[in-house]
Amino acid sequence: MSVKTEQKMERIIVTALHILAEQGDQGLTMRQVAKRAQMSLSNVQYYFRNKDVLLAALIDFYLNESYETYHQFMATVSEQDQVEATIRFLLTNPDMEFVCRVFKELWAISERNEVVKKHLADHYRFYAKQLGNGLQALASPACPQQNIDQAVSLILPLGEGFNITREAIPLDAEALVRFLTAEVLRLIGR
Repeated sequence: MSVKTEQKMERIIVTALHILAEQGDQGLTMRQVAKRAQMSLSNVQYYFRNKDVLLAALIDFYLNESYETYHQFMATVSEQDQVEATIRFLLTNPDMEFVCRVFKELWAISERNEVVKKHLADHYRFYAKQLGNGLQALASPACPQQNIDQAVSLILPLGEGFNITREAIPLDAEALVRFLTAEVLRLIGR
């Protein structure tokens, strides 16, 4: 794939991402993407033949960008602080409001679109596996797999879940970071 093709595809995807965050699924049409990307509809459809293909590419692009941001952040953190840093990243990341707007729309779409549903499920399974592997590396040698699984189950829904329910949670973000870090460290025997 040429650099020019990659740039066009990225422009289309980023445009679609912003439309999705701003206007939701109802505002995300191929015609609207073409208009906002300043391209012809046929050009957009050349790269993404329909909305399902575009949504799948959007999810892949967005999640890859999110993983990259997370890994860059984690590269600055010592091993002993990785659990707290992961939780802090999920709860206090300044981009999380945008992330949640995008995910709310993707969740809604996934209820009626199997392509999106599969991509999101694959994302969460991948993230759970990566998180489990990371916790396993930090865990005490005697830590049972069940405890790793419980820790993953605590952390996995944090980012989107906390930002959706933030107003109702009686703990502020800092208190929640401390509480969840202590719980995860207890579970993994640290």
